[in-house]
Amino acid sequence: KAIEQYEKGLKTLTTRTEAIGYDRNYNTYYFFHHDPDMIHVEMNRSGKDEINQIKSWSCIDHKCLFDDFLSSLDTRGIRESALAEAIGGNGGANMRRHLSDSNKKNSLILARKREEEDFERRLNNALIASADQGRRSGRLANSAK
Repeated sequence: KAIEQYEKGLKTLTTRTEAIGYDRNYNTYYFFHHDPDMIHVEMNRSGKDEINQIKSWSCIDHKCLFDDFLSSLDTRGIRESALAEAIGGNGGANMRRHLSDSNKKNSLILARKREEEDFERRLNNALIASADQGRRSGRLANSAK
């Protein structure tokens, strides 16, 4: 446990600025220890000549994207085999555990949407009840006004 705490403290003090690897299209992959929630990708949009290069950035921030990325690597090539090795064995389990689970996030979003729809339905029922001058739900009817 002390070794884990030491490594954690060391990672917060150092920032890795060299790439962890390259793919067949010469895109560069970075994993920053101070931002373990994603893998950053510097993508080359143009050819290999240095003058007309257009670079853009994207990120791999979900487990499903990371799994798709790992399965797309062709380890027969030099660059991608080195990238797969740099990510680590066990399917990149060390990097993968920091990434967010998109299924969990989607289920939280759906639960929040259901709560909002339920509240709207209850609010509409209270408005209808107050318009009929019948039984009133005071709390909901007053918040509707």
